Amino acid sequence: MSLWLAAPIVLFIAVQPVSPEPAPGSVEARYGVGLPPRPGPAPAAKPAPAEPTEPAEPATKPIPSPWQLNPPDRWYALKAGVELGFVGVMFHHIQFGRQATAFDLRNQGGQDVLFPFFRFTGEFEIKRRHSLSFLIQPIKLKTTETLKDELVVDDRKFAAGTPMAFKYDFGFYRFSYLFDFFKDRDQELAVGLAIQIRNATIDYAARDGSLLSSHRNIGVVPLLKLRGRWTPKKGKGVWLGAEIDGIYVRGRIISGTRDYFEGALMDASLRVGFHVPRAGDAFVNIRYLGGGARGAESEPEVGDGYTNNWFHTMALSLGFLIR
Repeated sequence: MSLWLAAPIVLFIAVQPVSPEPAPGSVEARYGVGLPPRPGPAPAAKPAPAEPTEPAEPATKPIPSPWQLNPPDRWYALKAGVELGFVGVMFHHIQFGRQATAFDLRNQGGQDVLFPFFRFTGEFEIKRRHSLSFLIQPIKLKTTETLKDELVVDDRKFAAGTPMAFKYDFGFYRFSYLFDFFKDRDQELAVGLAIQIRNATIDYAARDGSLLSSHRNIGVVPLLKLRGRWTPKKGKGVWLGAEIDGIYVRGRIISGTRDYFEGALMDASLRVGFHVPRAGDAFVNIRYLGGGARGAESEPEVGDGYTNNWFHTMALSLGFLIR
């Protein structure tokens, strides 16, 4: 083709106008005739894998309930008590043998001072009404003194002016049962029985070791028991308490011997205390502990077996009860 013929054709194509978009409502617009293809929706992006996250903490953490030795909904409870203080002897006369010396251990044997005092108690409570308890009570009085007068113990004689060492060890163990008329733990009126096992050692010894008189005895004593507690403000504040263990017997048959016998024992206390939250009770206690025996053993090991021993003491102590 010659250049003269091709040039008009190229010029004709270049100057052709672009077709406008069809008017709205026209056939072309309605059926898409003559319209350029519309782009389709973009493919959705794949979600990124979720990273593991820690569980969100609650706005407020639950407050754990405080630990309790004895939860209120449990059918049993455990208790433990201790008392620490001092004890003083108010009266103590003792005689071994009918023809022996009635010796005043307080005024002539050096017991006119104060001695350490302590006791331990454990208790198992059942359904707030029944209690089983165990008590350990040491009583050990050791003194020294020089005799002003002759001392006769059974068939042995200590001359006046002899330096002496005295030992009066009358510790005991006590098992008790109590029934409480109140279920309220802050109020108590309980009665019961107790069995006491005494473990006694009484020594008169010359300090130079030349002469010794020793009496040892293990015995069982039944007791009546009463205990009470009054709290004016329930669950808090000051409370008052009292406890008595005691017995008195005399005669032949009732005392279990063929000869006349008289015996008594009393352990009585009054206390003022206050409640310590989540712990128990602290208290101040004043206690009388005393008694004695008069009579003769059926089969004595030393002398004629006659004993006349009476003593009275008062103790002041601080105590703590875990309950």
